[in-house]
Amino acid sequence: MKRNAWMTTLTTAALAVAMTVTPAMGVFAENAAEPETTKAEYTLTPTIKKTLVKDANDYIPAETYTFQVTPAAVTEGTMKDTVPVRAGDLAYLSNDIDDSGKYTITGKPSASDTGEGKTSVLVGTQEITFSFPEAATPGIYRYEISEVAGGDTEETYDSSTYTMDVYYYKGAEDTKVTLSKGGTKFENAEFTNDISGGGDDEQGHKDLTVTKTVTGNMGDTTKDFEFKITGTNLTAGNQYLVTKVDSAKKETAVTDVLTNGAQITINLKSGESLKVYGLTATDVVTVNETDYTADGYTTKIDNVAGREVEKQIAVDTTVAVENHKEVTTPTGIAREFGPYIAMLSLAAALIAVFARRKRNV
Repeated sequence: MKRNAWMTTLTTAALAVAMTVTPAMGVFAENAAEPETTKAEYTLTPTIKKTLVKDANDYIPAETYTFQVTPAAVTEGTMKDTVPVRAGDLAYLSNDIDDSGKYTITGKPSASDTGEGKTSVLVGTQEITFSFPEAATPGIYRYEISEVAGGDTEETYDSSTYTMDVYYYKGAEDTKVTLSKGGTKFENAEFTNDISGGGDDEQGHKDLTVTKTVTGNMGDTTKDFEFKITGTNLTAGNQYLVTKVDSAKKETAVTDVLTNGAQITINLKSGESLKVYGLTATDVVTVNETDYTADGYTTKIDNVAGREVEKQIAVDTTVAVENHKEVTTPTGIAREFGPYIAMLSLAAALIAVFARRKRNV
């Protein structure tokens, strides 16, 4: 009898516990316990980072990069860390995002992007923040982040897709986020585009070099000769680095950059040259030297008389400009009066011969 009473009491207690625990397990929306996490597993400030790989002397393009955030497709009943996963809601993303879920980062060309070793440049960043209303259901909200390919045919766009899981708990001080790609966790969503053109080959970017030589017995090798460089059919908004190389082969960037339709002016002495970097097969550059005919110079470009040439930069291109100044050197009395002196000498010799013959007669 006592044994039956004890069993009845134990069964009643077990049922009471089961009735209490079972609903609690299904009501995560009200009282979910926040799991223990580490900094390595989660980030509090997920950030989109845009990086460009380029040739050292290329500017970054003045391009706007767009990143799309979309609710991920989630199978009903999906769990992670014992927490239900649901498709993200764009309404819970707060700063700088448009109604269609797009963020933008704009590249701003700068001379600091160029030079030795500058083959990878961080264009910009965009932090992602969240704003969950009080009525939001706690859980994990899953989003996907990708880059929207632009229209630059010389640029290879990153095709990566990141999965962003946002943990929302009622009363939590911070919103924890995980970012992953291909099953690997990342602290930020990093997208890298390549504008190097694949290197210095037929598919890569090309350089234009203009060399300066002064020849002739009166050619002044210390004189500055003025050049005007004009770019046409260049990518609109892009900037192209122009450098000057002195006779000692020291290269320095000039203040002006080449842009589509614009003209820059640069002076070169004999033995110096200029370079324009990052051009492509459809780009056209016109090289014009100021007229120095009044100073006694003749001009040849690539050994052809003229002061201007237009080049389409399908390959690395060199334009050789030569200025020549030659003046006839005075030859002195011997050459100027030589014929007369010879005639007088001959006359004197003939007179002497006739005089001798006369005496003999």
